[in-house]
Amino acid sequence: MPVPKPNDGNYRVSLRTGDRALRISAPDKGWVDEKLEELKDWLAVAPLQQEAVREGRKGSVAAAGKTPSLAEHVRAVGPAGGLEHVLAVGYYLERYSRLQGGFRRRDLAEAFKAVRYQHSNPGVPIATARRQGLLMDGEEHEKLLLTETAERWVEDRLRT
Repeated sequence: MPVPKPNDGNYRVSLRTGDRALRISAPDKGWVDEKLEELKDWLAVAPLQQEAVREGRKGSVAAAGKTPSLAEHVRAVGPAGGLEHVLAVGYYLERYSRLQGGFRRRDLAEAFKAVRYQHSNPGVPIATARRQGLLMDGEEHEKLLLTETAERWVEDRLRT
């Protein structure tokens, strides 16, 4: 059987943790995901490190085990408008920047500046997200968390 060449249309997943590495490649995404699920215990991968390197038909490559930058993450989500930026940035803050207990409005506003997203009043999309049930109160005063629905929305956008 010939060795597949990069960008040959196969779905690839690579994981590296410590001195262990795993690379799975096949044309069937479902099969690759099943094998990854079977082998993740062998790799002893922590939940935040389960973000696999996915090298699809476009040939995009990310470094295994590295946290994406805020700009990379927002670009991958591809938000349109204030509400979607709130969700994309909130997801990043909860997952990757030690704010798992929640983030404040000012954290969102600072992240908007970092990704060069300008909104005349960042409080408006935040309030809209709260009204639509996409943000909820965190454990501490004035902290916000994404709801499960909001997390699923971001994860769906990251998969496509």
